[in-house]
Amino acid sequence: MDTLQRFTQRVCTDWLTTYCSDRKRNYDAAGFNKASIRVAEADAKDCMLAIDHGVVCDTHGGRYRANMSTAQEVLFWEGHKTKSPRPITLWLEPVITFAALARLHLVHGWPKEQLGMQPKGWAFDLAAHEATGDRPPRILGEVKKSGVELRRLRADLLKLSTGEPAETVSINSAKKWKALLATKPAIVWLLAPNEESYVYAPSYSSDGCELREVDYSALAHSAA
Repeated sequence: MDTLQRFTQRVCTDWLTTYCSDRKRNYDAAGFNKASIRVAEADAKDCMLAIDHGVVCDTHGGRYRANMSTAQEVLFWEGHKTKSPRPITLWLEPVITFAALARLHLVHGWPKEQLGMQPKGWAFDLAAHEATGDRPPRILGEVKKSGVELRRLRADLLKLSTGEPAETVSINSAKKWKALLATKPAIVWLLAPNEESYVYAPSYSSDGCELREVDYSALAHSAA
C-alpha cells in the first residue's frame, strides 16, 4: 500500500469515524465526499507522521492540538446542517499544518513541546516557540490551500515590506502584516501544498520591517 492509499484509508476508517461519532456531532459518515482527498504525497506522509509521533494529539473527537496551541484543529469541513447526511470534506489547510509541524520536529530538530497551532491572535497557523515562554515565537507559519494563494500572500507581504500602505493589499494580507509587526518573530514561513514554501528573516525598524528570503536551514532549532 503506497502513501496516498494509507492516508486515504486512515482518513476514511480512522479519523472520519472518530470525528463523526463524537457525541457532540453524531454525523453520518456517508456524507463524506471521498473526492475531497486531494492531498500531495509529501503532505499526506508528514501529516500521518505528525499524528503518529505525537506532534499533534487528538484531545477528543478528532480535535487536535500541539503542545503550544491556543486552539484545537479538526481535519474535516462541514457543509450545511440542513442537508442529510451532512456534507463533510477533508480540510486541506490543517493537513498541511500538521505536516509542517512534523517537518519542524523530525527534520529541523524542534522539540514537539515547543510547537503550536493558531498562535496568539490567530493571524498565523503555526508557531515554533523558544524554550522560555517569555519571548516571541521564533517561527510563525502561514498555510494556504494552493500555490496561487500562497504566492499572492507572498507578493503582498513583500510589497508591504517596501513601505507600501496596507490599503494596497488584501485585507487578509494586511492582517498578517499587522500581526507580524506586533509579534516580531525571527522567521516567517509561508507554506502551500506539496512542500512549496518560502522562508523569510524579517529585519524590524520603528516604521516596519524588511523581509529577506533565506534558505530552509533557518528553520532549524539549532539556528538560533
